[in-house]
Amino acid sequence: MYISENELLRFNDIVMALHECASLDLFESTLLYNLRKLVIYDNGGYFHPDPITRSIIGGKLLDTDPQIFKNYKNTYEKYDFHLNHLFSTKVLPTERRSDSTYFKTWKKSPSFTEFYQANNLYHMAVINVVNQDNFTGRVCMYRKQSRDDFSDSEMILFHLLSDHIQSVYAKLRTAELCSGAWNVLEHSAQGVCLFDQNLHCFYVNQQANFLFKQNSFHDLYYRLQEICREFAVFNRGSYYTPTRAGTLDYKFFTINYSCFSYNHNEKQYIQIVFDYYEKETYSNMKKKHKDLFTEREKMIIELIAQGKTNKEISNLLIISLNTVKTHIKNMLLKTGTPSRAALAVKALPHFASANCSHKQ
Repeated sequence: MYISENELLRFNDIVMALHECASLDLFESTLLYNLRKLVIYDNGGYFHPDPITRSIIGGKLLDTDPQIFKNYKNTYEKYDFHLNHLFSTKVLPTERRSDSTYFKTWKKSPSFTEFYQANNLYHMAVINVVNQDNFTGRVCMYRKQSRDDFSDSEMILFHLLSDHIQSVYAKLRTAELCSGAWNVLEHSAQGVCLFDQNLHCFYVNQQANFLFKQNSFHDLYYRLQEICREFAVFNRGSYYTPTRAGTLDYKFFTINYSCFSYNHNEKQYIQIVFDYYEKETYSNMKKKHKDLFTEREKMIIELIAQGKTNKEISNLLIISLNTVKTHIKNMLLKTGTPSRAALAVKALPHFASANCSHKQ
C-alpha cells in the first residue's frame, strides 16, 4: 500500500478546502467535488440518513440522475442489504462494499442486478459522517463494473480524511445551533481550536486556519494537539477547570498559547487559544509587559493560568471579589484582550518563569 506525494498534496488541498467551509450546504458540495480530485469515481452523492425510519431521506447527487435515486427509494430501498445492516450495527468511518461479509449474497439479489449494476453503481466506497455518536451523513462513491475496485491505498486516504470530515461537520453543526457565540470566535484575532474528549479537533477559527497554512508553522497544529493530549491526561478527573499556558519556539516567531478544559452535557472539551509574534517584537513586548503589570496583577494572571475562578483568587490573595474583577478588567484594557484565556495567552509567557507558565 503506497500513497504518492501527489496524492498527499491533493489530500491536503481537500482538507484545507473543507476547513474553509462556512456552512453545511457548502461543506457537502465541497466534499463531493473535491473527492473527485483525490480519486476517480463515476458518480456519487452525499446522503442524509434517518435512523427513525431506517432510510435515506435525501441529499446531494454528483453526476447521478435524480430519477435513479427516486427509483431506489420507491422500489429497491426496502431490499437494500447494506442499508439494513448499517442501521443495525456500529457505523464505521469508512466502508468498501466488497469487504462486506454479505457482498457475495447481495450480488445475487435482483436489486443488485436490476438497480446497482444497471446504473453503473457496481463498486462502492463510503465515508460515514458521525456526530456525537449519531449517524448523520453518508458520502457514497461509485464506479462501474469495468473499472477496478477502490484500492487499499485509496481507502487509507478516505480513512485519514474521515477525521477532518467529522471535525468540520461538528464545527458547522454547532455553529448552526449557536451562531452568535461562534461568530465571535470565528473572527477573533487569536487562533482558536476546540477538541472533544477523544482529542478530535471539531473547530478551527479563521486565524488558526490561516496560521496552519503558513510554512513557518508547518507542524503547529500537531504540536498544539499534543499539548492538549498531555493536558487532558494530566488533568483527567480534575474537580476544577484547569488551564495551561506556555510558548512554542520557531525560527523567526514565538507562539504563546493557553488551553483549558470544560464540561458540557457530561462531556469534556478542551479549548486552546494561541497567538504569534516575530521574535524581535516578542522580545520588546516581554520587556514592556514585565513593567506593564503590578506584582498583584502578575499573581492574578498566574492564578488564572492555573484555572482558578475569581472567587478562588479572592480567597487565595485575601482580597475582595470586586477587587479581583477590577484588576482583571484593568489588565484586559492594558493588553486589548477580550477574555481571561486570551489574557493568559498574551501576558503570562512574557514574565512568568518556565515553571510558572506550565502550572496545571
